[in-house]
Amino acid sequence: TCILDDLGIEVADVLIGWSIGVQVCLSFALVYPHRVKKLALLNGMPGRALSSILTPLGENNAISRVTRFVTLTVLNTLQLLLFGDRYSTSARFLTPAILELTKWRLWRLKHFMRYWCWVLSVLYCQRRISVWTVQYMLDAVSYGESHTRHWLEMLYCMEDHDVSADLHKIHHPVLLLTGQLDI
Repeated sequence: TCILDDLGIEVADVLIGWSIGVQVCLSFALVYPHRVKKLALLNGMPGRALSSILTPLGENNAISRVTRFVTLTVLNTLQLLLFGDRYSTSARFLTPAILELTKWRLWRLKHFMRYWCWVLSVLYCQRRISVWTVQYMLDAVSYGESHTRHWLEMLYCMEDHDVSADLHKIHHPVLLLTGQLDI
């Protein structure tokens, strides 16, 4: 609300969110329904984006619970290996070497990973997502410790935040847009 207040906007006509911004828009509309008239949501999910992407059968089944457990275990393991506690301010002694080795291995395995991501993406009828998945993985480790830490924190936020149980409380007009690479 600070941005709207600073701009002198009492009520936003349209609040637009893309990707993880969809979660921000939905949360804003839930907390401050009087500050926005309409929502435009592009290529995003209401929450738990990582485990939801990996479970095409929905969220209320054993597969989705296992997927969420595995997703959080991988995130926690990466966090502890590279940086220690989630809220620590320093990196581990070997973090630069691990990131460099990971980047080198990812580059060497890039085509192999694209093939397996392509196989997975065929299940979703989204062949081009394999290219994006591999590129995101390379970006996460290619630009140093700070960049990797930000990627991990973003992934935590995507998995921790979930407003799907409260969607029925949003009474604003909503425009949903999705595209070829969306899951």
